[in-house]
Amino acid sequence: MVVLDLQVLMENEMGEEWMQTNVDRLSSEISTRETSLLQLVELLGPVLLHNKPQNRCGGLLFITSIIDKLSEDFLDTEEVGLLVNFYTDRLKDHHSSIPHTLRGLSFLSKATNLTKDQLE
Repeated sequence: MVVLDLQVLMENEMGEEWMQTNVDRLSSEISTRETSLLQLVELLGPVLLHNKPQNRCGGLLFITSIIDKLSEDFLDTEEVGLLVNFYTDRLKDHHSSIPHTLRGLSFLSKATNLTKDQLE
């Protein structure tokens, strides 16, 4: 189960220390399979779908920072496919989210379980 104070992200009030502490903690929990990346994405749904671009961007930065800490062989083929689709859809979002989107896609391009079909 993912434990995270969503209110901080919903109000776009996360500072560098909050971000680093929670990214480190959750990436560790995901790496040891205490929680799943899917659970985190589901929890972040209200932030990632927020009507304010800066809030969506904060949620995207958060999840991208976590993914960036995972090893290249951590995600299975299905997870890579879901994340490729997710980040590809983010390319259509507000221009402020593009740097975090490209960072996420860059990580996914190195994922061991990325298939040719997922690139099309």
